[in-house]
Amino acid sequence: MLDIQRLRMLREFGVQGTLGAVAATMSSTSASVARELALLEADIGVPLLELAERRVRLSVQAEILVAHTEAILARLAQAEVDVAASPAALIGTVRVAGFNIAAPSLMSAVLNLLRGRHPELLVRLTDHAPDAAPAALSAGEIDIALVEEYPGEPPAWPADVEVTELGHDSVWLALPPGTTVNRDRPWSTIVALAEQPWVMEPIDTPSRRWADALLARAGIEADVRFESRDPTVRVRLVEDGHAVALLPDLAWGDGTPTGPTVSIGEAGRRSLSMTVRRDRSSRPVVLAFRRAVRHTLEQALRARPAGVTRTPHRT
Repeated sequence: MLDIQRLRMLREFGVQGTLGAVAATMSSTSASVARELALLEADIGVPLLELAERRVRLSVQAEILVAHTEAILARLAQAEVDVAASPAALIGTVRVAGFNIAAPSLMSAVLNLLRGRHPELLVRLTDHAPDAAPAALSAGEIDIALVEEYPGEPPAWPADVEVTELGHDSVWLALPPGTTVNRDRPWSTIVALAEQPWVMEPIDTPSRRWADALLARAGIEADVRFESRDPTVRVRLVEDGHAVALLPDLAWGDGTPTGPTVSIGEAGRRSLSMTVRRDRSSRPVVLAFRRAVRHTLEQALRARPAGVTRTPHRT
């Protein structure tokens, strides 16, 4: 019988085109992928890879096998849905990436809600870089990716990925306590901070690309002295006076800023979404997680209306 993991690797090779890309997507090594594909080739008894114009590609027989693999994976995904939907308590595992779009306290609130509603549901949180989420979803490494979208930074999702919008929040210019600012002229404030140390997410993230572009339009290049995907780290560095930052509402979780925050208007509107493979979107465990995330985010955003929670902290 053919090994399903090897079939997945062959399918990914057809999509990615190189052993290295397949290895990165499937958390393996190029040597291991090559070895597994060679074993699959031995099992099936026909060549699966061929050299064409100085590059390796799938053979005709491999293309046929990949088409069947797509059907097999779809049937397996439907089998999971059917079993999970059978009359019983909600039992299963859901693998989630992208929890860094909000403070840890909010994800903890999601887990608390699920524990109360579905104690047999196991949630596994993984730390995938945002740009790696589409490939990880397509490869079946994760079930759900929580993602953020910034103005001018639309993400590209494969056709087999379903995107559900969860809500919006605002990104603020966050400053250390005691900083004097002119909220009527936010761009002048940003320009005045050009020489200050900044904290941002790493360079391979949507928020960093958006922030760099935003500051470039203001004519400055920030001194990014600190990098972290953890919103609590960025908040703490600002509040302890080590840096300035562009922070979304949800970075503070259930807390409030201790220093002044300045609105940058529509330029700072962030969209939050949940993505899932279409063939898994109707799984009860996925639907349960989606409901819990939406409920928690709605409560968090409703509790943080612009200009209300921040008023006591502005100077």
